[in-house]
Amino acid sequence: MYSGEYTSCFSRPAASQPAVSPWPRYEGNVRQAPELPVVPGAEAVRALECIGFVIARQRGSLIVMRRGSSGCVVPNHRELKVGTLAGLLKQAGVSPDEFIRALHP
Repeated sequence: MYSGEYTSCFSRPAASQPAVSPWPRYEGNVRQAPELPVVPGAEAVRALECIGFVIARQRGSLIVMRRGSSGCVVPNHRELKVGTLAGLLKQAGVSPDEFIRALHP
């Protein structure tokens, strides 16, 4: 009955190959995205206006901007966190390089 080795109905058969991580490893000449600066919301609005966005409306501290059919919502805070700014640029369809160039004309 007991073979000396523990087996379970939940155990997996031994893999013939080592486990592969689902996360890719980036080595060599991989282009990194530029680091986004921490900027105030008003400065982000000015930069987006230079790119061609216009203020559609504002409700409280949220400013809705439009350019054609795309738009974005900019919080008018003292500092926009990098993740917030990255999401805002993705929503607007603006590349980080283009935004940084518009910040410093």
